[in-house]
Amino acid sequence: MNLIFGRNICRSHYTDLVSLYDKTDEEQLLKLLQLAKKGNCGTLIGLMGSSNSYKWSNGDIVIYKKNYLNNHNNCVAMTANGGWEALNCTEKRPFICYSDAPSNSSRYTLIEEKKTWQEAQDYCRENYIDLVSIKDEQQNNAVFIERQTNPNDSWIGLICDGWEWSDGGLSGYRNWSSAAFEPSKTAVRISHYEGWNPETNATITPIICYKDHIHISDVSMTWEESLEYCRGFNGSFCILSEKEQLAAKRLMRRLNITKPVWLGLQQSSFLGFWVWTIGQTLAWNNWKGGQVPRLPLSHHCGALMSEKDDFKWADINCMTKQRALCFDWVVNRGAKILQISDVIDD
Repeated sequence: MNLIFGRNICRSHYTDLVSLYDKTDEEQLLKLLQLAKKGNCGTLIGLMGSSNSYKWSNGDIVIYKKNYLNNHNNCVAMTANGGWEALNCTEKRPFICYSDAPSNSSRYTLIEEKKTWQEAQDYCRENYIDLVSIKDEQQNNAVFIERQTNPNDSWIGLICDGWEWSDGGLSGYRNWSSAAFEPSKTAVRISHYEGWNPETNATITPIICYKDHIHISDVSMTWEESLEYCRGFNGSFCILSEKEQLAAKRLMRRLNITKPVWLGLQQSSFLGFWVWTIGQTLAWNNWKGGQVPRLPLSHHCGALMSEKDDFKWADINCMTKQRALCFDWVVNRGAKILQISDVIDD
């Protein structure tokens, strides 16, 4: 069996070879390996060798980069003058995290403690949301304002290496136990005792497949029809946090969907406030254009749609027919199914 054959098996029966976005994903995978008594021999994950490519730690598409010298296989830091510099990811630097902050305070926090890029990523994910990603010059200037008092280069969330995830995910999470980039390597083996190791001969069994906890319907329907359709699973998808927004974006990008998809989001036609179908109001939002749709001009149904290489919420006519974003019936909210597939090489 080679990696491509394993990927085809996962895509036929599940979603794809597993992608890992954080420590929680990795811990779940290692626990499964232990239960299946596969922890020592290891298994293939969905990381595949490719040409050098950029990705942000939080999975955002890279649409903006400052001019800097790039030697590949490196991580990126912001310099004392607001420029960017490519450094070895194992160097220790201060770093910049971002969070969901009220409008009267900054979303960006400079952490003075020096860490490697991966250590900084872990810290930001545990205490904030992630290492900062930067989409344009205006945001770069805003991040620079928060770190300009520190003379040292400070990690941001951009990484460039020779690996891509099979499902098209833009995860920058890495946990190598050996060299992070070797051109001759084509696959990655993970085991309980040895961590991540690049492999030249991708014939290791078993493989790890995953199934998303959310899915998008094949057919288009009105918003009311989407509610009925999603009730056959675990209900319409409701985005209550940045992490759930990221999960939805990853799915949209992997399936290359650019048209709107229905969410479990509706507006009261009398009071004008927006609410999720599970009964929660919008403690966090991600509206297109940054403005909450308001009566009397707004439509009353919410969808997720593309905007400038990102995905935002929008109010659209409830009677238009769109595909629906739903939870899957097979899992609880926020879960991910991992499945070991024992496939023997011919």
